[in-house]
Amino acid sequence: MVIVGEQSARLTRLVDAMFLLSRADAGGRPVRLGPVYVDEMVTESARGMSVLAAARDVSIVVDGMTLLKGLPAHRLSAATGEGLDEWLDLVLEEKRTAGQAQLLVDYTRYANAEAALGWVNWHATLRPRQPLSPAIVAGALSEQLDEALTAAGLSIVHVKVLDQSDTGYVRVSLTTNGDAPTLDGALDASPAREHRLLVNARALGDPATLASTVTRVAESLGSIEVFVQEAFRPDPPRPERRG
Repeated sequence: MVIVGEQSARLTRLVDAMFLLSRADAGGRPVRLGPVYVDEMVTESARGMSVLAAARDVSIVVDGMTLLKGLPAHRLSAATGEGLDEWLDLVLEEKRTAGQAQLLVDYTRYANAEAALGWVNWHATLRPRQPLSPAIVAGALSEQLDEALTAAGLSIVHVKVLDQSDTGYVRVSLTTNGDAPTLDGALDASPAREHRLLVNARALGDPATLASTVTRVAESLGSIEVFVQEAFRPDPPRPERRG
């Protein structure tokens, strides 16, 4: 039933994508070219076929790893709550024992992927030219960041924008250049004269370029006072124990 539910949700996303494509064809939305990552799609497709494959004694191998070989899979989502009740039942009833299989991690490959990313942690106070609501500030900041990073040739991995004011907060997340953002918080909060901004960004590209882009875009919204600006590439992982 989980697979059926996921495929239903996938069909809904497909319909939404078709509407988006029709808008692009009609000139209602600019087309932005960028890299496409198909690893998650391939993994999901393989996982969806794993039940039929197991019934025929067939193993599905993706990137050298056999999926779900002799092990049940369980999906969890903290955002939607999907699978949490079922997972909690498994834990409390001890139906599934931890450590049934050893996960082999290629730390060299992991380190190379991390080293390609620029990371930025950025905190500032914004005083716009006129009172603005947190939704307007966070929305404008995320939209302009998307456009500026795309123009600079930086591929977004994850950009999180948090705007806190005396009237409420709004949080915006981006995971792909040109994609629709996700928003939550007090979207109907009243305009405020001062906003405390937090931006956490990861993108494929130079960290210094990423940091300067965040500052430049924020300055277009009003006067800013930056308190924290960390731009770096993450160090390679150093696991204490390896299998």
